[in-house]
Amino acid sequence: MITEALNVIKDELRKIGVNYKFFRWQGTVKYPYFVGEISTDDFADENGYQSGTFFLNGFTRGEVFDLLKISEKIKQHFADFRCISESGSGISITFAASTVIAQDDAELKRIQITLSLKDWSVNNE
Repeated sequence: MITEALNVIKDELRKIGVNYKFFRWQGTVKYPYFVGEISTDDFADENGYQSGTFFLNGFTRGEVFDLLKISEKIKQHFADFRCISESGSGISITFAASTVIAQDDAELKRIQITLSLKDWSVNNE
């Protein structure tokens, strides 16, 4: 689930123009940028169901409204997103929340966007 869902998220964020990397940004920073993290349940149901939470942290040195606009775009895109992965698993990604988070550096603005993940795997190993 994890790898396929992360690949879907990466591809979909790219489609809507979000500057994104998973886990850590490396290289030259171009604001605004987003970094993703994931938390998954260890438990998988007998029907192959597994769930998780994806955290997308966005940063800018511009206006916080720039981050809020991107959050709105992500919210619309993932309002009820479903797909079948290359392996045949069903993946559902839905927007769950968005929170603006104060930073010690007054020029740096941050937002955390939460997406809920659900996966129904065809291979239950």
